[in-house]
Amino acid sequence: MNIKIPLSILATLALFGCQSNEPSDETRLEIYSESAFVHYEGNDLARAESQALKGLAIDSRHVPLNLMMGWILLRQDTRDTLLRAEQVFRRLIDEEDEEDHRVYIGLATSLERLGAFHEEAAIAVAEGTRRTDAADPKARALELHAESLALREESLGLYQTALRSRPKNIKALNGAMRVASILERPDESLAYCDTLIATLASERKFWTGLLQKEDLNAEDESGLRDQVNNARNLMLSACIFAANLEHDLKRNDAALARLNYALELNPDLPECYSMRAQLLAESGQLEDAVADIDRFIARSDKPYEHPDIRRAFELMTTWNRTIETGQKLRDTQ
Repeated sequence: MNIKIPLSILATLALFGCQSNEPSDETRLEIYSESAFVHYEGNDLARAESQALKGLAIDSRHVPLNLMMGWILLRQDTRDTLLRAEQVFRRLIDEEDEEDHRVYIGLATSLERLGAFHEEAAIAVAEGTRRTDAADPKARALELHAESLALREESLGLYQTALRSRPKNIKALNGAMRVASILERPDESLAYCDTLIATLASERKFWTGLLQKEDLNAEDESGLRDQVNNARNLMLSACIFAANLEHDLKRNDAALARLNYALELNPDLPECYSMRAQLLAESGQLEDAVADIDRFIARSDKPYEHPDIRRAFELMTTWNRTIETGQKLRDTQ
């Protein structure tokens, strides 16, 4: 004999069953943390933030989720999200007594970017392109500039704190290199740059060695190649960054050495040939400069009408004329 159970009772039983099997707070925190990380890695920052907030609603002092929230906010890179990220990282340091180097790097990055926002505002107020309620716009611009310097000073100090516990941390070295340069400390910036390049070279060698293993599957090989290429690309960026600093310091030979190393890493990098051509021309090596500007044109994917390409042809014409004039003078002597 079958007895028909009322729907209301079935609903109650179902609800009871769901409640009795409800995961623990610890399990839910783990689920939200993993979900936030997956969305963060996939650059779906809205969903990543949503998952992190759900986890923090369970435990507002959960350090890994707070750390994740800080980096989610950082990647959104607006003034408001950077301010929120700053609050998250400061609380981890001040209230949670958290000494994880990732927290210091997160706060340093927040302040570095906020410093850039303040500097942009200072320039806009000084130029009159940004409205201000201040009675004296020029004084306000100076105030914003001073605030940007203070943020960057603190940022550099935090990167340095992270480096004391992790001397070869790529993010900390990169950040310290950038901020020291902005603060007009080129030699200090170059020191961080050299450590960064050496660290990346070591990592690249390590990943390249792993690629020699015979039992690699396709997925592992692809991942290792990505690591090798990422290390090389960051090394290239650091070399070009250093070359510009060396040039600003009137050290053309050192700048040329930086570019030569970059071209050893990637012989097909157009901008390196363009930069090297101009350095060679400044050093009076016009024939080598012409050869490099020709290499730049051949490797560039920019159309003929692009200003960089047109400028390159103009420089080639000018240098060739100078070479011809010099040759004629030598012939008449």
